[in-house]
Amino acid sequence: MTAARVPVGPVPVRGRLLGEHATLTEREREVAGLVAHGLTNVEIAAALFISATTAKFHVGRIARKLGAVNRVEVVAWAWQSGLAADAAGRVPAAR
Repeated sequence: MTAARVPVGPVPVRGRLLGEHATLTEREREVAGLVAHGLTNVEIAAALFISATTAKFHVGRIARKLGAVNRVEVVAWAWQSGLAADAAGRVPAAR
């Protein structure tokens, strides 16, 4: 079964466009939204029932696809693209 790939629009971050030609899987979109809410890889793993290593892998692939140089740029992109709002229901209540 192949994951659905969803194109994402470019978003200006620090004077350059991130995600200009990026296509993220649904799982990567979920992970990006949780990263935007400040969740660690361990917290993302618990929320999505995956391992922390898998969460870390997803975050790295997201950054590469977007052209982000660090997690902060992934966060900025996720908020500006609307993925953070989409993930609000998945953020653990203690956050």
